[in-house]
Amino acid sequence: VQMQTWRRINQNTGITSLYGFESYGFLFPTLALQKFPQLPAVCGYEIFFQWTGLELHHDIVVIGGDGSFNGASRLSEQGINTIGVPGTIDLDIACTEYTIGFDTAVNTAMEAIDKVRDTSTSHERCSVIEVMGRDAGYLALWCGIANGAEDVLVPEKYDYDEQKLINNIIESRKMGKKHHIIINAEGIGHSQAMATRIEAATGIETRATILGHMQRGGSPTCKDRVYASIMGAKAVDLLLEGKTNRVVGYKHGEYVDFDIDEALGMTKGIPA
Repeated sequence: VQMQTWRRINQNTGITSLYGFESYGFLFPTLALQKFPQLPAVCGYEIFFQWTGLELHHDIVVIGGDGSFNGASRLSEQGINTIGVPGTIDLDIACTEYTIGFDTAVNTAMEAIDKVRDTSTSHERCSVIEVMGRDAGYLALWCGIANGAEDVLVPEKYDYDEQKLINNIIESRKMGKKHHIIINAEGIGHSQAMATRIEAATGIETRATILGHMQRGGSPTCKDRVYASIMGAKAVDLLLEGKTNRVVGYKHGEYVDFDIDEALGMTKGIPA
């Protein structure tokens, strides 16, 4: 069993940052037994403390998504002052309009799609380009707008009527357009099969491109660096005030904080 976690301790404040730990495994004994039945019943918080070297007097900043915040809430119940900071390229955390990593990922995807569009135009192809985002369509939506895609498919809105796509492609070709870009969200997937069906129905060469994990790497954008710095500073301020079980967010141009359990109960969808 491995924890997808790494830690950083600030020697000046004593505050520990945990990146991307999950709400199962070592943090939840019950869920650990469901996911890994070979683990002994005593496995849980004790193993977590042994593995990380943390103690109850440590303050922790947890950077991640809903799974990490679930774990942060459980640590708070154990008496550890814990603050969450939203870090995910999916932009799917309901309590905030911005998550660390999204801007870098969407710019990476945008630049890659620009390059695919160039070759699609020169070869007069249709391109189905799949971006990440899990079950959220924000990366696809933003890329669709920024790249001027002809069609954008997001799981929150897609009705799985491929005939509409086929009709759009045929109409675009009749109007003299040399390419047709379809941005397909990871939550819909099956891009290769979709491309095969479109080519069969239209007679237009259609290629699928899955951008994949290139969207999760690279040098962070200025926006990501600045927003992350401000969110991190607010998390430290909350800990210095003695607060716990809070998550930092960005709403209506302001940096705010919410109770983690309240934040986890919020929902978020694609705007109409």
